[in-house]
Amino acid sequence: MNYFEVGVRYDKTHEDGVTRPVTETFLTEGVSFSDAEATTISRMSPCTNGDIAVVKMKLSNISEVVTENDDAEKFYKVKYNIITLNENTGKEKKQAQYILFCAHSVDDARKRFHSHMQGSVCDCELEAIVETKFVDFFAYGND
Repeated sequence: MNYFEVGVRYDKTHEDGVTRPVTETFLTEGVSFSDAEATTISRMSPCTNGDIAVVKMKLSNISEVVTENDDAEKFYKVKYNIITLNENTGKEKKQAQYILFCAHSVDDARKRFHSHMQGSVCDCELEAIVETKFVDFFAYGND
């Protein structure tokens, strides 16, 4: 399974009651680009009363999504490094990994990361946490 960053343009009714075209980014889980596009459109269709256009798509470097916090409205991308040791040379090797967390703040995402990694058998270090522009996450098969 892969994760795709999908940019969608559609008419959105704002809090002031005015409908304006917007472009928003969603993270969609899918087998292929066409699968992710179809999932995104089917999940967005009930939310709009007009045309939906996928205007950009790219394969994401995110390897895991943790959405246990349903009341949080922001998504944070956590970059961490898995540290391995070359037995022959004794040198450390770092391999970057990315996890997306649904959280209230950077501090909340950091706590969720440490909790999520607790009990992990690999050595890892947290490198960065950034707030993303993802509006929502569409899991595979949850249509």
